[in-house]
Amino acid sequence: MLFLDYYSVKASNYKWTKKDYDEYLRRISNGRSPLEVGQDVDMPSHITWDRYRKANYNYNQRYEEIWDKLPFQMQVKHHKTGNRFYKELNQLNQQGLSHSEIAEMFGVRKQTVSYYLEKNI
Repeated sequence: MLFLDYYSVKASNYKWTKKDYDEYLRRISNGRSPLEVGQDVDMPSHITWDRYRKANYNYNQRYEEIWDKLPFQMQVKHHKTGNRFYKELNQLNQQGLSHSEIAEMFGVRKQTVSYYLEKNI
């Protein structure tokens, strides 16, 4: 990959391509947050990426699908839990598992499980 000067690439007049935005999603799918990827010198800033994502429905759907497949620990850490998180959380809660048991399965704290169950009521 060509080395790009941080300031010239991050300048607002640089035209990011579909390939760049697809690479952004690939990096997220490998376990990095959008904020982390946005700090890479060869990627759009998080703000630029977020504007693109919100303006492009199909791209946003791809992002949501990728994010929903990431580990629950990561979703919780970045305060963006997906549909799968709530679905599995509610199923386990309805099966009678304790908050501690669910937390252990999800790799999060018990307080986190309690918070999301209360929030989701």
